[in-house]
Amino acid sequence: MAPRDGPRGRGTARTTEVRSRASSFAVAFAFLLSLIARARSAEEAVVDDASSFEGPADPEAEALSKAWGPEETFVVLPRLASLHGETPWIEQISWSPRAQVYHNFLTPEECDHLIAIARPKMSVASVVDKKTGASKPSDVRTSTGHFLRRAEDPVVKRIEERIAAFAMVPEDHGEGVQILRYEKDQKYDPHFDYFQDDENVKHGGQRVATVLMYLSNVERGGETVFPHGERLAKEYEAVFVDENREASGAAGGDDETRKKRFPSACAAGKLHVAPKKGSALLFWSVDPTGHDDPKSLHGGCAVERGEKWTATKWLRHGPYGAEREQREKARIRRARELESRDDAAAGATSV
Repeated sequence: MAPRDGPRGRGTARTTEVRSRASSFAVAFAFLLSLIARARSAEEAVVDDASSFEGPADPEAEALSKAWGPEETFVVLPRLASLHGETPWIEQISWSPRAQVYHNFLTPEECDHLIAIARPKMSVASVVDKKTGASKPSDVRTSTGHFLRRAEDPVVKRIEERIAAFAMVPEDHGEGVQILRYEKDQKYDPHFDYFQDDENVKHGGQRVATVLMYLSNVERGGETVFPHGERLAKEYEAVFVDENREASGAAGGDDETRKKRFPSACAAGKLHVAPKKGSALLFWSVDPTGHDDPKSLHGGCAVERGEKWTATKWLRHGPYGAEREQREKARIRRARELESRDDAAAGATSV
């Protein structure tokens, strides 16, 4: 009998172990089922409570009313309701030059506001002289324009903060926003935004990036074109589908709509962005190593139908017109004055 007791004892031990494992599995499975049940219950509760989607009645006002510390940054983004059903999203259009389009960056009201404050003050737009760095009129650029002061009003200030967040460049590195108006046949020939003279880079350094905001739709023409830009391969292009519009059958559009969307001869076959009210184009004039990027050559195609309003923000390598830049300029100015006095004194002594 003894020889049988050994194997039977081992069998009993195995059976106990199997039952223990089965019991542990059952407990774990039951716990998992309870978690799923809780998740479903929470999901149903959220769906039934519409306020959980809506959030505060005015999230912008609530956030702005909070006591933000000096080290904290707050950026006001457009509320979805103020975009009238449009969805904000960012699309990478090229890596050479580096360029992204932030769709629905501005609300229609913000676009109209920028146009309204600039319209009475528009004058013939100028270009930068490559040799002297001075501004001068040119047939290369045939639009009219007006520079806004930085933080000219609360709306402009809010937009400039948003630009800094989008480009990830400090706000005080930006020049004042320039509002431009292109009427029929007006254009801007291909050019670089980075300076090619020594004078302008003394003030805040080189222009490293540009944010071009479209304030109006254009019936035909007016595209921003990069003649040497490289388009992303098809498999890397962003695809955005507005389910609401697709469901209503508006995504395809009729033949007339397709004709209007077709690029002008100036932009056809090239990397380009068609003007769309509220969208913003960010592109870099330097490559990741900080050198001037020749692929950033760009121009504004002539407007063929309608008119085109834009707002341009150039971003510098360093602070531009900021308090710390003014302090540095004052220091340099005082040093030069002292140097001039010393030279004058030395000259008087020698005489």
